[in-house]
Amino acid sequence: MVYRSLLPFGAMDWLSPSIPFIAALQKLDFLVVPAKILSFLGNEEWFLLLLPLVYWCISRKTGARLGVLLLLSVSLNDILKVFFALPRPYWGGEVVALATEKSFGFPSGHAQNAALLWPFLALRSRNPRSWVPLALLLALAIAFSRLVLGVHYPADALGGALVGFALLGLWLWRGEVAIDQWRDANLPARLGVSALTVACLGIAYYGAFLFPLNGAGTERDFVAAYVEAWKGGGIVSRLGALFGLLVGLSLAPKFEAVGPITQRIGRLLIGFAGLALFYFGLKMVLPDELPFRFARYALTTFWIAFGAPWAFEKIGLSQQKRRVA
Repeated sequence: MVYRSLLPFGAMDWLSPSIPFIAALQKLDFLVVPAKILSFLGNEEWFLLLLPLVYWCISRKTGARLGVLLLLSVSLNDILKVFFALPRPYWGGEVVALATEKSFGFPSGHAQNAALLWPFLALRSRNPRSWVPLALLLALAIAFSRLVLGVHYPADALGGALVGFALLGLWLWRGEVAIDQWRDANLPARLGVSALTVACLGIAYYGAFLFPLNGAGTERDFVAAYVEAWKGGGIVSRLGALFGLLVGLSLAPKFEAVGPITQRIGRLLIGFAGLALFYFGLKMVLPDELPFRFARYALTTFWIAFGAPWAFEKIGLSQQKRRVA
């Protein structure tokens, strides 16, 4: 049985023609290993390494902004995936599944986050003119890797990239203004905004189920993705992480991520030890139910934003002044 798209323009009319292109890419064996490596740069595990590294050891301000932007992006991507509910190429069995995902396909989260993340870091560097072209090239390569692995159509990658660039443009337009307003607000207001933001994103996610934009694909794959989305494990993880990060940044001591290499290595050793405790340790002892999942991710990012910098201060690994990030 096949689900027919209820989109007015017929989803498969513009997705199916790209199947031969994806199948041809997969015949180029030399692309597979690079595609898997590039694809890892869009995984949760990679971001759990990158965000603390930037925040603790390179630039506190850049790391804080990076974390908030990234978590807003992945939350929005979850909402859009449910809203459009479009298939992945390998669902029909016409291409090889060199990787698998439990969610719907459009827009590509890897392409979206890459289009936002790498240009953002390049623009924050000391030499943006040199780094921005490389960042755009890397974002393109990550999006392309998802086609090689058979988990996205070209339209998914293009849509994700456009959303990522739109978020980046929005940040460049109003981001620092929002930071100034956040900094001027008192602690109860910042905590209230954090909770309200998370609540609104959660409502938007489940509100997306009300729209009849069901994608096309085999009944088994479509239903499996729909059930997985309805369980809410993914969005709850994102929102827990966002809430923990915002609260942590609200309370965090101001510190400069500078110092001798030995001091920075010390921060990483202490920081990642705590990160492993919260991310992996709590996973082993807590039930995999939504409230506990929310708490685990919230505590993980709270450690990154507040707990680790507080420990650095107490141990003497940084000089800090109390101020909102």
